[in-house]
Amino acid sequence: METDEMALDVNDRLAFRRVDTRITLHQGTSSSTYSIDPADLNAALARDRGAR
Repeated sequence: METDEMALDVNDRLAFRRVDTRITLHQGTSSSTYSIDPADLNAALARDRGAR
């Protein structure tokens, strides 16, 4: 999983905004990369935490 972030200069502080999140899935000798909506990723992680 890769996340690209953009630096923001806000009120004398350094902050970051997520620009893109990608996941690469490997199967055999091929791979595919998909962009993931950050809100969907956070929801999936929350569901996974609740399943334990």
